[in-house]
Amino acid sequence: MPGLFGSKQYRYVNPSAPIGTQIIQAAGAGFAHKYLKEKFVNIVFFGDGATSSSDFHSGLNFGAVFKTPTIFFCQNNHWAISVPLSKQTGAASLVDKASGYGLPRIQIDGNDILAVYHAVHDAAQRARAGGGPTFIEAITYRAGPHTSSDDPTRFQPKKDLEKWKKLDPITRFEKYLYSKNFLKNGHAKEIRGSFDYEINNLISKAEKYSPPPINTLFSDVYSNLPWHLEEAFGTYPRAMTQMAEDGYVKVIADKATGQLLGVQIIGSDALNLISEIALALEMGATVEDLSFTIHSHLTLPEMIMEAADAALNKAIHQVTLVKVKK
Repeated sequence: MPGLFGSKQYRYVNPSAPIGTQIIQAAGAGFAHKYLKEKFVNIVFFGDGATSSSDFHSGLNFGAVFKTPTIFFCQNNHWAISVPLSKQTGAASLVDKASGYGLPRIQIDGNDILAVYHAVHDAAQRARAGGGPTFIEAITYRAGPHTSSDDPTRFQPKKDLEKWKKLDPITRFEKYLYSKNFLKNGHAKEIRGSFDYEINNLISKAEKYSPPPINTLFSDVYSNLPWHLEEAFGTYPRAMTQMAEDGYVKVIADKATGQLLGVQIIGSDALNLISEIALALEMGATVEDLSFTIHSHLTLPEMIMEAADAALNKAIHQVTLVKVKK
């Protein structure tokens, strides 16, 4: 997932999509720092929904027993996608869960930037001094959708949303800075403008990068392909990478009869169904063939699975390469 980025330089570990798995990873990394006598502190962030995961129990219990230098930071925004906090726990508050593990704990206003800073600062000092982990529950509210496919208007009470929007942390902190004369008239607008400019430049730069080679689908996961993946995909991804740059067509025929089963444009025209049909007709396919066998490949997994079938010789006869005419 493109949003799960990390940075070795800034010691920022890639998040993981499964809920709660980062909690045990942080506790384990904290144990490693303690074992190696390093003065590092780990902080791990998770939502209220993650407190229902088994990794939450394992991570907090491990951290408490071995006194790892870990800060467990729970962002309680009241919603785990569409599941409300009342369906997550029977406890009066999430911070109460920490007491069962013998952890120091604090509940703070998660929309108060200074409160968050001081809570984390104190927890970090305690961890560096050998005092072990701390559990922080930051109370906030999710004012937008969980993802672009989510519709919170179907389950979030409108009155709750309006109340929490008035407590927006950025707006609150901006007012505080103006009240203390750290900001003057127009300064906030200038700051927003400078960050908008920087972000837009970074987006433009990122959009110019080419997609990664298809063979990295496996190389970034395995140092050596397992035998079953080597058997199914070992040669095809490399061939597919070479084909994609020049523009080739993958033609698949029935094992027994040789009848055309599918045609795939590989490269910039990979999803062009019209090109597939035109090529198939040129090769002599009938209208019936087209109605049952010609299809666009909407996803990379679909393309790979079809290639796997070809490599295993289960359902198709061969993969023939035909150069695309420019």
